[in-house]
Amino acid sequence: MSVPTPKSTPPVTSVTPGSLVSPLEGEQPFPILRSSQCLDTRPGWPTSIPYHFVQLYARQLRINHGYDVDRLANRGGLSLVELWLAVWDKRPQEAVEYPGNVVALEHLSHVVSAWRLTPTPTTVVTPL
Repeated sequence: MSVPTPKSTPPVTSVTPGSLVSPLEGEQPFPILRSSQCLDTRPGWPTSIPYHFVQLYARQLRINHGYDVDRLANRGGLSLVELWLAVWDKRPQEAVEYPGNVVALEHLSHVVSAWRLTPTPTTVVTPL
């Protein structure tokens, strides 16, 4: 007699790091640059991040890129790693190791989630 195998059921909702960083309805988007890596094309991979979140790190972005947030957005946005560097207050030359896109997305999803929970969305969230 064989034992029936339980069927796996998909979760009711699927929360991915991409869905955590993507702008919510009514939030202005800031574009995320797509690379040629196949990871960028998988389902749930974000194409943008909340513009007001990116503005919080404008000082570091200007240091890193020489442009303000509006200009960076008009030029096509930033990669996840470039955003990660700004949030962690690092210049590209100072980073001993760069995270991959997956790690950068995971870290950014936590910071964006914390930012959304702050009483004033103009608060810079410092990563741990």
